[in-house]
Amino acid sequence: LFSQGKVIILENLLSQSKVKEEIWQYLNKNVTIPVILYEEKELEKITLNKYFTKAKIILCKLPQHLFKFLDSIKSSPTPDILATFHKIIKDRQGEFVLSMLIRQWRNLIIAKDLGLSGFSNMPSWQASKFISQADFFSLKELVSSYRQLLSLDLKVKTGLSCYNLNQLLDIFLVSLYYENVHK
Repeated sequence: LFSQGKVIILENLLSQSKVKEEIWQYLNKNVTIPVILYEEKELEKITLNKYFTKAKIILCKLPQHLFKFLDSIKSSPTPDILATFHKIIKDRQGEFVLSMLIRQWRNLIIAKDLGLSGFSNMPSWQASKFISQADFFSLKELVSSYRQLLSLDLKVKTGLSCYNLNQLLDIFLVSLYYENVHK
């Protein structure tokens, strides 16, 4: 954070940029500091071999069971959701799962409130998944749960809870089921 070293970070240069050849040539000739390229999509081997003969490549794929977990909330029985959650936190930190839950809830609120029109920049198959899942909730429930997630985040960050994050997420997930059963 406070060091004098500099680094260049470029996002989606190789997968989306129309001027990638010119930029890449400039970087190779004129830049001596480290360059980090962040790509949203996995690059083909041909591209990697063309541009990165000496580079260190780190592939950060998200586990598929994470997305199955997020998509199955409210449609699967609580024990299955909790089991999948515990499998995920063996590989990923609870903070990551919390951020993904917050993202999921934000998309579910958009789906419930705006429907397909709220997802103009998203593939229709993905938007349809959010819309289908949002049918399990009322808008009021989604907003309330979203506030719970934000409150949970605040409690963890400020040390206002005697529970750790994974325990709080367990309680949150169970409460979703509990609210559904006792209506």
